[in-house]
Amino acid sequence: TPAEIVTAAGQAERGFVRFTSIDGMPSVAAFARTSFGWTIAAGITLEQYRAGMTTALGLLAAGSVALVLLAIGGAALLARRISAPILALEQAGGQLLRGEAITRPLRATREVDAVARALSEAGAELQRRAADLAASKARFENLFQSMDEGFFVVELIRDADGKAIDYRFLLTNGAFERATGLVGVAGRTRSEVLGPETLWWMPIYDGVARNGTPAHFEYQLRSNGRWFEIHATRMPGAVDQIAIVSNDITDRRAAAAEREQLLAAQSAQREFLEGIVRHAPI
Repeated sequence: TPAEIVTAAGQAERGFVRFTSIDGMPSVAAFARTSFGWTIAAGITLEQYRAGMTTALGLLAAGSVALVLLAIGGAALLARRISAPILALEQAGGQLLRGEAITRPLRATREVDAVARALSEAGAELQRRAADLAASKARFENLFQSMDEGFFVVELIRDADGKAIDYRFLLTNGAFERATGLVGVAGRTRSEVLGPETLWWMPIYDGVARNGTPAHFEYQLRSNGRWFEIHATRMPGAVDQIAIVSNDITDRRAAAAEREQLLAAQSAQREFLEGIVRHAPI
């Protein structure tokens, strides 16, 4: 037994040691002490050891390359499996923005399925709300157009100092158009469709917009001679927008004037008769 192995075995229970063989070749040996107290050693030349290491490293490198290729193939397969549902999620997002029915993506990971389910539920809820909103809007439009009273919304126009100098029609209903003859005035200003005699309205509307206090007044439209009763209220949550209800009171005013004329005639007749009585000889 080479002296290097004997020395190393005396210092440790197991290990590796380099030594020179009997024929003078550089060698390496592994040794280990058994439970019976014996020491077993096995050695090979250093040249054989290095050749074996080269072979082992080659096999390890080849195995690593194979594992990398396998991982790349698995990743590509997983990417193909996930990419289609992800693209479908992108399509579903576009459908959600456009208010369309959501197309459920292909099943993929649990996370993708959860997002798809959430998008589908959100899309269904948005469609329900859109349907409710459309029905509510239709009911409002029907009520708005079937009102006997004229209704319109205006927005004040102010100068650089904040003074209300004009207003723009934003919305009108059929009763307003029929009573005033002002058809298609939405988007136009008061000064474009009415005369300068309506300027006295501006301080009234300005006060309604600034203070939120409703206003009530009557006016006669010169274009057709009809009288209107105006109720102006500030629009909730809007700046300088006023909702106005306009009632045609021409017949009511005519009836009131006729009643006053009749009362005046009755009073004159009564005074005439009383004068006759006072001056009668009997």
